[in-house]
Amino acid sequence: MYLYTEDALNGLGLQTIEEEAQVRADFNNDAFEASGIYINIKVAHTEVIEGVPDFIPSDTQLVPLRWATGPFVGVPRLKEVHGADFVVLVKALYGGRAYFPTSINEPVPYSVAQINFHDDLHEIGHNFGLGHCQGEFNPRLQPPVELYGTGYAHVPVSALQPGFDTVMCYGDLTKLDSDGDGVNDLFTVGLDIFSNPSLGCFDGETYAPCGISGVADAARMLNGHRFDYANWTHEPFISSPDFNDAQLISCIDSYGDVTVDQFKTLSCRTAGIGSVEGIEELYSLRTLDLAHNNLTDIAPLLDAPLLLSVDITGNENINCQQLDLLVSQLGADNVIGEDVCGIADEDGDGVADDLDQCPGTPIGSVVGANGCIVDGSGCGDINAHPDWTTKDWAGGPVTHNEAGDPMVFDGVAYTANWYTNSVPGSDASWSFLKNCSGS
Repeated sequence: MYLYTEDALNGLGLQTIEEEAQVRADFNNDAFEASGIYINIKVAHTEVIEGVPDFIPSDTQLVPLRWATGPFVGVPRLKEVHGADFVVLVKALYGGRAYFPTSINEPVPYSVAQINFHDDLHEIGHNFGLGHCQGEFNPRLQPPVELYGTGYAHVPVSALQPGFDTVMCYGDLTKLDSDGDGVNDLFTVGLDIFSNPSLGCFDGETYAPCGISGVADAARMLNGHRFDYANWTHEPFISSPDFNDAQLISCIDSYGDVTVDQFKTLSCRTAGIGSVEGIEELYSLRTLDLAHNNLTDIAPLLDAPLLLSVDITGNENINCQQLDLLVSQLGADNVIGEDVCGIADEDGDGVADDLDQCPGTPIGSVVGANGCIVDGSGCGDINAHPDWTTKDWAGGPVTHNEAGDPMVFDGVAYTANWYTNSVPGSDASWSFLKNCSGS
């Protein structure tokens, strides 16, 4: 299953994600066939995952992808419904990361790739349990499932005989400092083939084995475990949502022959709906309009895995505690009508009580966003490092400052020039704002 960020989608131009995913699958299958490997992959599903920032390194997103947190909470359901064995997140920036299986029977088939690169072939190789070049075992990673399950690099000899390297290789074996000046001037030619000593690969002058028996033979490992890999397969499973509100059923039925996995937008305004039980089973739902109904219990909305925005205007009897949780999960800008419960501001300073860090300020006081009195030219209203101002996604932790957000460090206030979580004033991502002493 190939998942795409919004930036990756925008980078495809006229190509659809379905077409791009199929190109990847065809390329990978051609490599398997050329390598003498009896494995064939199919595209189970494609989906755009909204709210994934592309400029964050892949390591940061591989973990929530695996554990289904943040914008990836709906991934297990997508994987289950479409019978997907592997999940590849395709980004516009920062690809090339994957998990190894903890054992051949305990797969962790998640990876991150980049558009315009076929790096998912290498990363899926890691998902299968392959290592890098022969003998190059990274201490940060698990060793290959079989010690010979690695790539192979035929080291370069000269510009006329540059050698080659197979799919899983990169590192010291793929380059050569021929004159000893500390600069690598010879590099192997990368081949779209897995190591297999039974095959011949051209090294620039002649053909040499594409691997070493018992040392670098990825084809042997993949073929030897292909039935184990087949047991990773999940059969597609689509359940029928159990709605208990006739008006909600009527609204959904008005969309015709739309299956549960196709609902991304649902509008049921002024429909007399009293319960949204079961709506979380519309697991692809992004935008929901429930304005002017008779809702009280909205807990199911908290379990809708991909929900991004909802309109609950006019639902006067709504459960306000659940609404607070929904606002916290989606963000206030994405919950229209959230003021149906009112905003508590006991001291009347314009800052809601749940955000007010200085309750009881005198009437007429000038306060900052935290509800504290702004002390002239001081910095009492500015967050101090590392009290960041912004989240990477709704419901996630506060991790950084955006452009224009101020922050105090060591008695000096700075303003962020762009997305940053470096120490204020330490690099070009910050500009001096003022000294908190008043100068």
